[in-house]
Amino acid sequence: MSEKKMSYNASMTRILILQSMPPLLLVVFPIIFALTAVITQVPLPYSICFLCATLHSPTHSILLIAI
Repeated sequence: MSEKKMSYNASMTRILILQSMPPLLLVVFPIIFALTAVITQVPLPYSICFLCATLHSPTHSILLIAI
């Protein structure tokens, strides 16, 4: 593989990683938050989990367009 193609491949890999992280975090955060609330037996505010789940799709779309 040529040097130019390897450089292009590396930059596209970085962009794919950048695009996948925020939506993934918006899915993982409510799960971690809910598990922590269950383990500590603290009442769970569903609005935070609902907000993160609701923001998943728009965040992913905006990142795909922006990057």
